[in-house]
Amino acid sequence: MLLAGLRRHHEMATAPALIPRQWEAFNATPLRATASVSYGVTCAFDGAARRMEYLCAVEVPSFDGLPDGTGRMRVPPARYAVFDVHGPASSIPAAWAQAMQWEATNGEWKDAHTPAFERYEGAACSLWFPVVKRAG
Repeated sequence: MLLAGLRRHHEMATAPALIPRQWEAFNATPLRATASVSYGVTCAFDGAARRMEYLCAVEVPSFDGLPDGTGRMRVPPARYAVFDVHGPASSIPAAWAQAMQWEATNGEWKDAHTPAFERYEGAACSLWFPVVKRAG
């Protein structure tokens, strides 16, 4: 899957307040108007530095012809654990925490270390967490 959109760096402490503003800016772009499904992807997560990048994006058939400064990401095929998010956008961080807890304790699946993302279609949101079988 090829994703293109608005990519910004965030400090973990301020990300919950700034990511909604990033979505507002992205939703006003012509690129956003091209698709009914959008994606929020955390990339370049650095837990030690408490920083991350976040990409608000739509799927595109090609990166050709995108305006300069457009964030781009290639998401490889993967198997995903999918978690539906119920409630307002402010509930998404708690849903991510639950997904991470599931990954740490489920015993059968572990992180595949490819991009995890939020998928938005209309008012529905789901978290897609890449997984592979644990050995043995």
